[in-house]
Amino acid sequence: MYELCAVLMLVLAGFTLRWLPSPDRGLRLMLWGLWAAGIVATVAARIAWGGFAGSVAAATAFAVLVGLALTDMVVSRRAWPARAMGVALCVLTAVSAFTRAVRFDQVRGEPLQPDVVYYRQHAAETANPFAAGNKTPLWSALHAPLVRLYPDEPAVMRILSCCAGIGVVPLIAAVIGRFLGGVVGVVVAGFCALDTWMIDLCCQGLREETNLILWLLLFAVAFRPDGPSPRGWLGAGLLGGVLALLRNTNWPALIVILGYAALTRRWRAWQSVLALLLPVAIASPFYVNQWRRYGDAFYLEHRDARYYVNGEFGGSRNLPAGVTMPPPEERARNPYAGDPVSPFDYLFRLRPLQAALYGQWYGITRTILGYPFGWAPPTEWLGLICAAGLAGLLLVPARWMALFVIASVAGMQAHLIAIGTLEQRMILQAYPFWLAGGINLLCAVVARGVGAWKRDGPRA
Repeated sequence: MYELCAVLMLVLAGFTLRWLPSPDRGLRLMLWGLWAAGIVATVAARIAWGGFAGSVAAATAFAVLVGLALTDMVVSRRAWPARAMGVALCVLTAVSAFTRAVRFDQVRGEPLQPDVVYYRQHAAETANPFAAGNKTPLWSALHAPLVRLYPDEPAVMRILSCCAGIGVVPLIAAVIGRFLGGVVGVVVAGFCALDTWMIDLCCQGLREETNLILWLLLFAVAFRPDGPSPRGWLGAGLLGGVLALLRNTNWPALIVILGYAALTRRWRAWQSVLALLLPVAIASPFYVNQWRRYGDAFYLEHRDARYYVNGEFGGSRNLPAGVTMPPPEERARNPYAGDPVSPFDYLFRLRPLQAALYGQWYGITRTILGYPFGWAPPTEWLGLICAAGLAGLLLVPARWMALFVIASVAGMQAHLIAIGTLEQRMILQAYPFWLAGGINLLCAVVARGVGAWKRDGPRA
């Protein structure tokens, strides 16, 4: 990853120099000469001292070039770059690439998580994205070429997730900036670029950043701010199908978002119907294979629900009615042991309805306040601001962001938050949009306050 990081930063430095041109020909030649020198220094450092030294040389060249070009334009000439958003995306991408490359090297020798071990085993068996499996067929299929090319190198399972972790940062800035303004998008992406949790997560070989990238692309296609796209329904439906293949927990949010788009984007009736049916059609071969292999089309969902039943009630002496628990030694060998359970039964029939509804309310409100994202004391103030901003998004055209955050948590995730067993990564897709609500509110208040101060002047 160090080599990829170095090449990426040098390319980004070149783009930055093009987007920050100087009228001084001598300065332009000097900057491009420094860029060429940076390439030579990076190659020399890589050969002499290894990948880390090469990436440090590339990062140094990037910082020097961007610093000089920005100082010339903003400080010396007092001009604002016409491609300011492009420059910001380059900086964010460079920061995310360097931090994630360093973390990748730190963890590459650590054992893979059980989920990633499964992906690797399944990738070695088949590259068919519809093949029956107990987790995600698509993520395994994407890894099949790498696993077969490097069968003795487990670290290859971390490559795609790390690349997605680098790419998702500028995409967050671009998509959120498109709907809420460039400043909001850049600040949110800056949080994500430097968030140590996100840096570590993308180097573990998991699918969460790829999942977030697909959601961002779906929003860009379905909710264009310049009006409905003639083929927006088609792109949204196709991306929805890929999301359904990548994570079965995407279904609730997918139905909510596509349904909202169908109601608000002036799609024709047949386009709305197809947008909702395309994900079902794309993902259906996987469920057909589940039925052929296990006799249950929703075996994956039922198996996962059984895992949560064992985890929640395994140590309880008073089991809910209708639940049989396998012996402790069998559960220790296989946490999925026991008869399959439907997710609906697990959430609403194995406990009083009042307790089930309270769990949903508690999980959703905790998420809105930011606790599952790690924003506990002493940063509760940011959680309150983001909660207020998220509520405020319901009043603007980008209200689908607030709906997406709630839909991403409702159901199984909200219940797991309520009982304290949620894995934070399961709701990563909601994190940037939760941040966007608070950052959008702060930026709006500051902008209006500065505007009023400039207009009215300081009051005595």
